[in-house]
Amino acid sequence: MIFRAIVAVTALTLAGCSGAPMGGGAGTGDGVEYVEVGRNAVLPYGEIGRACDLPAARLGTEIARYPATGRGYAIHDTAPGQTGQRTFFVTGFSDGCARQVTAALAMFGQPETYEMIRFGAPGRTQPMAATDAAYDRIKRVLCRVSDDQPCGDRLGRLERDTVFVSLYERHGSNPRWKNLLLHDGDVVALDIKSR
Repeated sequence: MIFRAIVAVTALTLAGCSGAPMGGGAGTGDGVEYVEVGRNAVLPYGEIGRACDLPAARLGTEIARYPATGRGYAIHDTAPGQTGQRTFFVTGFSDGCARQVTAALAMFGQPETYEMIRFGAPGRTQPMAATDAAYDRIKRVLCRVSDDQPCGDRLGRLERDTVFVSLYERHGSNPRWKNLLLHDGDVVALDIKSR
């Protein structure tokens, strides 16, 4: 399953990040585990890092934004046009720090597309994962629906600050991929999905 990339949001300057761990102490924050990374760090596929005090020029080329208007998230590619694994940065977090990941392809997946898959025929064969459970918790509060129902007429509210980032190991067919769920300026869940 590939989520469609969508575009939008302003670039974020990272100069003011304090570098202090968020939430539950060193190595955790945003609801997921991460490593603090410095300049020129390279992470293995599937690991997430938190990069603070990184000049905007070192983020690479902005390739996607979410949502289409207002503040939100952006994906930056350090080697656009390449097909192999490389560093991507995701910006737009409440702490002002970028999240660093390694993949061959990184793209946003909006909740509307996710719900078509999850609550349609393809979703019946997929096991529940951490991003699904976190999405349900958010959807329950914002949309006031049960876990087995799509958001409904409040989807626009949910989409203001909730989006998936899918990370693929290679271009072409991928038997598995990594998903991040971003909500309200944080990474709230991370998991691996497979066909």
